[in-house]
Amino acid sequence: MARSTRTRSNRRRGATIIENLIAAVIMGIALVGVVSMYGFVTTTTRNNDRIAMAYNLGRGATEEIRLQGFAYAPEGSSTAYYNADGDPIPPADLQTVKPAFSVTRLVTTTNAVYRTHVQSGQQTLIGGTREVTVTVEFMDAEGEDDFVIKTLLTESGS
Repeated sequence: MARSTRTRSNRRRGATIIENLIAAVIMGIALVGVVSMYGFVTTTTRNNDRIAMAYNLGRGATEEIRLQGFAYAPEGSSTAYYNADGDPIPPADLQTVKPAFSVTRLVTTTNAVYRTHVQSGQQTLIGGTREVTVTVEFMDAEGEDDFVIKTLLTESGS
Protein backbone atom coordinates (compact mmCIF):
# COMPACT_ATOMS: atom_id res chain seq x y z
CA MET A 1 0.00 0.00 0.00
CA ALA A 2 2.84 2.38 0.65
CA ARG A 3 3.95 2.02 -2.90
CA SER A 4 0.63 3.12 -4.46
CA THR A 5 0.53 6.26 -2.32
CA ARG A 6 3.98 7.30 -3.52
CA THR A 7 2.98 6.75 -7.15
CA ARG A 8 -0.12 8.91 -6.75
CA SER A 9 1.84 11.76 -5.19
CA ASN A 10 4.41 11.59 -8.01
CA ARG A 11 1.64 12.16 -10.55
CA ARG A 12 0.33 15.27 -8.78
CA ARG A 13 3.69 17.09 -8.68
CA GLY A 14 3.82 18.51 -12.23
CA ALA A 15 1.39 20.30 -14.56
CA THR A 16 -0.10 18.51 -17.50
CA ILE A 17 0.34 19.65 -21.09
CA ILE A 18 -3.30 20.81 -21.17
CA GLU A 19 -2.76 23.00 -18.10
CA ASN A 20 0.36 24.50 -19.67
CA LEU A 21 -1.48 25.20 -22.94
CA ILE A 22 -4.35 26.91 -21.12
CA ALA A 23 -1.87 29.06 -19.16
CA ALA A 24 -0.06 29.98 -22.40
CA VAL A 25 -3.34 30.98 -24.08
CA ILE A 26 -4.32 33.17 -21.12
CA MET A 27 -0.88 34.82 -21.10
CA GLY A 28 -1.08 35.34 -24.88
CA ILE A 29 -4.47 37.05 -24.61
CA ALA A 30 -3.17 39.32 -21.84
CA LEU A 31 -0.06 40.16 -23.88
CA VAL A 32 -2.12 41.07 -26.95
CA GLY A 33 -4.20 43.42 -24.79
CA VAL A 34 -1.11 45.12 -23.37
CA VAL A 35 0.50 45.53 -26.81
CA SER A 36 -2.65 46.98 -28.37
CA MET A 37 -3.07 49.37 -25.43
CA TYR A 38 0.54 50.50 -25.91
CA GLY A 39 -0.19 51.35 -29.56
CA PHE A 40 -3.32 53.29 -28.59
CA VAL A 41 -1.49 55.26 -25.88
CA THR A 42 1.39 56.08 -28.25
CA THR A 43 -0.98 57.35 -30.95
CA THR A 44 -3.01 59.39 -28.48
CA THR A 45 0.11 60.96 -26.99
CA ARG A 46 1.47 61.85 -30.44
CA ASN A 47 -1.83 63.49 -31.42
CA ASN A 48 -2.01 65.43 -28.15
CA ASP A 49 1.56 66.64 -28.67
CA ARG A 50 0.67 67.88 -32.16
CA ILE A 51 -2.41 69.69 -30.89
CA ALA A 52 -0.39 71.28 -28.08
CA MET A 53 2.25 72.41 -30.59
CA ALA A 54 -0.45 73.95 -32.83
CA TYR A 55 -1.96 75.73 -29.83
CA ASN A 56 1.44 77.09 -28.76
CA LEU A 57 2.27 78.30 -32.28
CA GLY A 58 -1.12 80.02 -32.56
CA ARG A 59 -0.90 81.68 -29.16
CA GLY A 60 2.67 82.79 -29.87
CA ALA A 61 1.66 84.41 -33.16
CA THR A 62 -1.30 86.11 -31.49
CA GLU A 63 0.85 87.45 -28.66
CA GLU A 64 3.44 88.82 -31.10
CA ILE A 65 0.73 90.89 -32.79
CA ARG A 66 -0.75 91.99 -29.45
CA LEU A 67 2.66 93.16 -28.25
CA GLN A 68 3.02 95.33 -31.36
CA GLY A 69 -0.17 97.09 -30.35
CA PHE A 70 -2.90 98.67 -32.41
CA ALA A 71 -0.75 101.33 -34.08
CA TYR A 72 2.07 99.00 -35.17
CA ALA A 73 0.28 95.75 -35.99
CA PRO A 74 0.75 95.38 -39.73
CA GLU A 75 -2.50 95.11 -41.62
CA GLY A 76 -2.68 92.26 -44.09
CA SER A 77 -1.82 88.59 -44.19
CA SER A 78 1.38 86.60 -43.71
CA THR A 79 2.17 82.89 -43.47
CA ALA A 80 5.05 81.13 -41.72
CA TYR A 81 5.91 77.43 -41.78
CA TYR A 82 7.17 75.25 -38.93
CA ASN A 83 8.52 71.73 -38.49
CA ALA A 84 7.05 69.17 -36.07
CA ASP A 85 9.21 70.54 -33.22
CA GLY A 86 7.85 74.07 -33.71
CA ASP A 87 11.02 75.45 -35.28
CA PRO A 88 10.47 77.93 -38.14
CA ILE A 89 11.39 76.81 -41.65
CA PRO A 90 13.03 79.55 -43.75
CA PRO A 91 11.24 80.21 -47.07
CA ALA A 92 14.32 79.11 -49.02
CA ASP A 93 14.14 75.64 -47.42
CA LEU A 94 10.47 74.99 -48.25
CA GLN A 95 11.48 73.21 -51.47
CA THR A 96 13.38 70.53 -49.54
CA VAL A 97 11.69 70.43 -46.10
CA LYS A 98 8.06 69.39 -45.65
CA PRO A 99 6.47 71.60 -42.99
CA ALA A 100 4.28 70.15 -40.26
CA PHE A 101 2.38 73.39 -39.57
CA SER A 102 1.56 76.63 -41.34
CA VAL A 103 0.59 79.69 -39.32
CA THR A 104 -1.35 82.40 -41.15
CA ARG A 105 -1.84 85.81 -39.53
CA LEU A 106 -4.57 88.08 -40.83
CA VAL A 107 -5.04 91.60 -39.45
CA THR A 108 -7.98 93.69 -40.69
CA THR A 109 -9.16 97.09 -39.53
CA THR A 110 -12.83 97.65 -38.78
CA ASN A 111 -14.57 100.68 -37.32
CA ALA A 112 -11.61 102.89 -38.18
CA VAL A 113 -11.40 106.43 -36.82
CA TYR A 114 -9.31 108.85 -38.87
CA ARG A 115 -8.09 112.35 -38.24
CA THR A 116 -7.84 114.58 -41.32
CA HIS A 117 -5.07 117.14 -41.40
CA VAL A 118 -6.66 120.48 -42.26
CA GLN A 119 -3.97 121.78 -44.62
CA SER A 120 -2.82 118.62 -46.40
CA GLY A 121 -6.08 116.66 -46.27
CA GLN A 122 -4.07 113.54 -45.28
CA GLN A 123 -5.90 111.08 -43.10
CA THR A 124 -4.21 109.45 -40.12
CA LEU A 125 -5.63 106.39 -38.38
CA ILE A 126 -6.08 107.29 -34.71
CA GLY A 127 -8.45 104.64 -33.42
CA GLY A 128 -10.85 101.86 -34.11
CA THR A 129 -10.74 98.08 -33.97
CA ARG A 130 -8.42 95.60 -35.64
CA GLU A 131 -9.46 92.00 -35.87
CA VAL A 132 -6.61 89.50 -35.62
CA THR A 133 -7.16 85.96 -36.93
CA VAL A 134 -4.41 83.37 -36.55
CA THR A 135 -4.95 80.03 -38.30
CA VAL A 136 -2.70 77.03 -37.67
CA GLU A 137 -2.99 74.34 -40.34
CA PHE A 138 -1.73 70.79 -39.88
CA MET A 139 0.32 70.22 -43.04
CA ASP A 140 1.39 66.62 -42.36
CA ALA A 141 -2.01 65.05 -41.67
CA GLU A 142 -5.16 64.74 -43.72
CA GLY A 143 -8.55 65.44 -42.23
CA GLU A 144 -7.25 67.40 -39.24
CA ASP A 145 -9.21 70.50 -38.33
CA ASP A 146 -7.37 73.79 -38.47
CA PHE A 147 -6.74 75.61 -35.21
CA VAL A 148 -8.08 79.20 -35.25
CA ILE A 149 -7.58 82.02 -32.71
CA LYS A 150 -9.33 85.37 -33.00
CA THR A 151 -8.79 88.50 -30.96
CA LEU A 152 -9.39 92.24 -31.23
CA LEU A 153 -7.01 95.16 -30.89
CA THR A 154 -8.63 98.48 -30.02
CA GLU A 155 -7.41 102.00 -29.60
CA SER A 156 -9.46 105.06 -28.85
CA GLY A 157 -8.91 108.27 -30.78
CA SER A 158 -7.57 111.37 -29.09
